[in-house]
Amino acid sequence: MSDNFYNGIEGFANWRRSGFPILKPTTNNPYTDQTLNGLIPRKLPYPNTEMNFNRDNLEAHLDNGVNFWGAPVWWDSSLTRGVDLSD
Repeated sequence: MSDNFYNGIEGFANWRRSGFPILKPTTNNPYTDQTLNGLIPRKLPYPNTEMNFNRDNLEAHLDNGVNFWGAPVWWDSSLTRGVDLSD
């Protein structure tokens, strides 16, 4: 678990996989993406180079045609695992 302190992406992947710890999203932070509607991102968006050079294959993996970082990855059907939505 201590490796997660030095590798944020690995920590994020472990949280997304396990749902632990339970995180409380913020909506009143000016840096929060309001399109997430209070949820926590589930995947990194595809880079522009992927959009430019591999569009045919990429479009099948977009969220309703949008490169949205709030969309779940293919194996994760829950957008609320590990998220405390109570007020």
